[in-house]
Amino acid sequence: MATRLVIFLLLILPLHASAALFCVGTTTEFRNALQTALNNGEDDQIRLRPGTYFSNEGLGFIADLEVDRSLSISGGWSDFNEIGCFTQFLSNPFDTVIDGEDQSSGISVSASDSGSTASLVISNLSIVQAAAGSTIAGVRIAGQGGFAGEVLIDRVRFAGNNGSDGAAIWADGGNKVTIRNSVFQFNRTSGGGGTIRILLRAGDQGLYFINNTVIANGSDLTSPSGSATSGLNIDLMQSGDDIPQALVANNLFWNNDLADMFFSFSGGIKHVYNNNYQQLVGLVQNSADNLSLPPRLSPLLLDYTPEADSPLIDRGLPAPFMTPLIDRERLAPALGGGVFLLDWSYGSQDFLPGAPGRVNGERVDIGAVESPFVDRLFKDQFRDSGSATASEGVE
Repeated sequence: MATRLVIFLLLILPLHASAALFCVGTTTEFRNALQTALNNGEDDQIRLRPGTYFSNEGLGFIADLEVDRSLSISGGWSDFNEIGCFTQFLSNPFDTVIDGEDQSSGISVSASDSGSTASLVISNLSIVQAAAGSTIAGVRIAGQGGFAGEVLIDRVRFAGNNGSDGAAIWADGGNKVTIRNSVFQFNRTSGGGGTIRILLRAGDQGLYFINNTVIANGSDLTSPSGSATSGLNIDLMQSGDDIPQALVANNLFWNNDLADMFFSFSGGIKHVYNNNYQQLVGLVQNSADNLSLPPRLSPLLLDYTPEADSPLIDRGLPAPFMTPLIDRERLAPALGGGVFLLDWSYGSQDFLPGAPGRVNGERVDIGAVESPFVDRLFKDQFRDSGSATASEGVE
């Protein structure tokens, strides 16, 4: 009966006719799949079985996006009834690990073909101990040159990575870049350019940094400048009417060595909503409903779940598809956001698999992990007390 069900599902849910699927379980198989995907003229899915993949060569695992093709790299895949990499049931980002062993990068992606609408997805895995110096560590995306595609990083854990700027993620271009439901912890930079360093150019749509947890990231700087950050560093470049934007919403920043966020003064439009952070530096045009309160997470080191008395519960910004029309209009003021603020989602699953899913209660929680608690007592007391809101704008 189970076999018949599998066959039925395969018949009604076939892969796209021009798609290639790679089921891999070793470092060598992963490298071979990336090499084949380089010029095969197909949309490519690389599914990684649970285990550790050592990126022990310089730039690590190297991918080059084909023009107008898609590449998906995802972890936690298990076999079923002799069908390889059939399901991700209850897998989590800890199960599949890309390990740089403190000597190489994690994943390095080139997407520089002008006008290309290629897309990249990296999901459900961990990237740890990447260290290659300069600006290349956890994930490096070189998408400058008119790249018109999309990048999605979803449910990825970045831990123990070391670099100059962008120890976990360094991206130059990418048009529409979404980073969501991911955890950044114990990464370290030699400079003040941030654990996550994003540079978008005139003509790019922008960055959506949604429901992430960025905690306990460090820097080796002994005399940091006023613009130094250990968290998120965003630089938006504009030209005429080509103005990229950034939405930073529902994120937890806490216990980082330097400022949690730095937004350049050079251009672009930045929107900062419903985050919990300690310090923001730079220029922000639109900001509301941010907090600066102890997050009260689970005492387990690698859990990240808000406890029952956490101020993060139900404090996130609803995604557009869950927002009444009147609130959508409020989120897209004529002076700024436009359709940009209506083109994002926090997905269907938080960082950890299973219940409660991405939303549990009235609204999404702040951070990468949704709390199972829905007790209203603490939140009612918190709202009535008018507790502190994080400082906005230039510091």
